[in-house]
Amino acid sequence: MAISTLNDEELFKKVEEDRLRQERLREPYLKAFRALPQEIALREFEDAQEAPLGYTVLGHFGESLARGAREMVRFERYLVRQGFYPKVPKDSPLGVEPAYIIE
Repeated sequence: MAISTLNDEELFKKVEEDRLRQERLREPYLKAFRALPQEIALREFEDAQEAPLGYTVLGHFGESLARGAREMVRFERYLVRQGFYPKVPKDSPLGVEPAYIIE
């Protein structure tokens, strides 16, 4: 078996190429996901809850990280339900539809 070595620059280039390829593959799914009525309503609900809290800069940064993480979890579940991952069944618990609770 041949052993190949990559220097740091080549490795970073390959990682970046892979990231961009994944981003292009997911882009249409992300647009469709963000256009779902449930997602729009959930973002509006989160905006309304966050507005009166008057976060500091650090608090706002932390909340934006948390919101982004929650959205990515919902997006990954959406991808499972859409069949993006061929080895994961569409009815897998990994793709369970989240319960949107909006008061």
